[in-house]
Amino acid sequence: MSALGFVPERENRLPHICGDVRRLAVRGWRLFPAREEQPLVNDWPHEASSDLARLEFWNWRFTDCNWGAVTGETSGFFVLDVDGQLGIDSLAQFERAGKFLPPTLKARTGRGAHFYFSWPERFDLRNSVGKLAVGLDVRAAGGYVIVPPSVHSSGAAYEFVDENIPIAPAPEWLLEKVAQNSAPAEPRQSVAETRTESIRRGKRHDTLVSLAGTMRRPGMTGEEIEAALLAVNTARCEPPLDECEVKELARDVACRYSPAAKGTVKLPTAARVWPSPLGTAAFHGLVGEFVRLVGPETEADEASLLFSCLVAVGAIIGRGPYYQVGGDRHYTNLFAAIVGESAKARKGTSWGEVRRFSELLDGDWCKERVAGGLSSGEGLIHAVRGPVVETVPQRERGKVVSHERQTTDAGVDDKRLLAVESELSQALQSAGRDGNTLSPIIRLAWDGGPLRVLAKSAKAACLEQHISIISHITVAELQRQLTTTDMANGFANRFLWICSARSKYLPFGGTVDLQALAQLAAKARQAIEFARNIGRVEFAYETRSEWS
Repeated sequence: MSALGFVPERENRLPHICGDVRRLAVRGWRLFPAREEQPLVNDWPHEASSDLARLEFWNWRFTDCNWGAVTGETSGFFVLDVDGQLGIDSLAQFERAGKFLPPTLKARTGRGAHFYFSWPERFDLRNSVGKLAVGLDVRAAGGYVIVPPSVHSSGAAYEFVDENIPIAPAPEWLLEKVAQNSAPAEPRQSVAETRTESIRRGKRHDTLVSLAGTMRRPGMTGEEIEAALLAVNTARCEPPLDECEVKELARDVACRYSPAAKGTVKLPTAARVWPSPLGTAAFHGLVGEFVRLVGPETEADEASLLFSCLVAVGAIIGRGPYYQVGGDRHYTNLFAAIVGESAKARKGTSWGEVRRFSELLDGDWCKERVAGGLSSGEGLIHAVRGPVVETVPQRERGKVVSHERQTTDAGVDDKRLLAVESELSQALQSAGRDGNTLSPIIRLAWDGGPLRVLAKSAKAACLEQHISIISHITVAELQRQLTTTDMANGFANRFLWICSARSKYLPFGGTVDLQALAQLAAKARQAIEFARNIGRVEFAYETRSEWS
């Protein structure tokens, strides 16, 4: 059981983030992993976090990564980036004119320096490249900077000159000049009217996202944004991104952001309340190893991979291990509902990876005992039914002379069933119809008790079933189809609800190391055989207080 991640192991610790990153997180800086200067998380403006557990997970997931910090009003600071000798010379020209920078937090970079200034209340500052002066860039609203202890592509380390110096307010002359260069671009300008410098590798995605956001603010449609980005991609990106990726990026921005007044991008309510990522402790044991192996090679959400794998492995184990609660036994069958936007959450992608792993664990079971199409309680019972024994009249010359008990249906031997419901909304619709028994039977299935319907025509029953469910649904369908009755009668409470979003862009998919996957499956098979024979599971003594 412990090898599958059900009981924490003290020795299985993830590597901790270094002290520099920890101190920045404690300051409240919103951080994210990067490779050189390119973010390693797709939606970094919203995924960036100061949560130590999340940062530790990224530190384990992206070994030896750099770290970026989001700039802008939500972070409380903006950065003046002095880029190379040209930037140093431009800064010296300002000083000769009597315009000096006050003592403030400063970091050395591979090419120059970053000066940190507190966010001003009366200015709306935006990113700019070379507009302030040659070699002087500004990282403000919608931007980010690479922070210590990252390493520049030149090999030089980012480091603070004196980390104890507080971030100072920017001088008035600097704020006025930055504000002058922060006016948003006209939303419908042609490609010829935009800046003509090339967009280098490593900055293409972020630059196009920024352009798309600028176009979306005043109300440009997804089609208009797509056409403009394709033109910019062809004209300025070196080399151009794949056309499919650019189109998907445009659609994603159009769906994620609503047109907003006064140049402020507002996320839909659902995006603003999206839950925090899972902590590192969730990725424990062999299932955590599966996520670490497969996660980098798929667009699927890590939480979706994790819980789908837990459900599948629990289904394969069967009615062996259990935890006793009063008179009830809770086995390893789990119900999971993966919630995300259609075509964007990569819900089905996560199951595809888990199914491949399940086939390595128990190929025959995966072929015979994985099914979909939940529509009625009777249908679910039929899939795990036991033998049907009926009293059958015996006839001679057309007359009934006796009655005998006969097995009219041998039933199914393997009571382990994994229902994979790609459209949970259809099952919810079916459960809501008058007379449909799907909802109460699903509740009984989670409880692990006998399944039967008290109806004259219903002959199938199952005394010891082991039913697990992986289901997928969109946010809109969930809000529309899940009734207050479902939430009150325990139906919804039996499901683990998993928020799912695309973790990264892989236009041509990833390449999972199949040899490593096979080796992991061999370890998991041993753990499954062990788990089937251990019977009752107890809390470890030191974990009882945590649960209480």
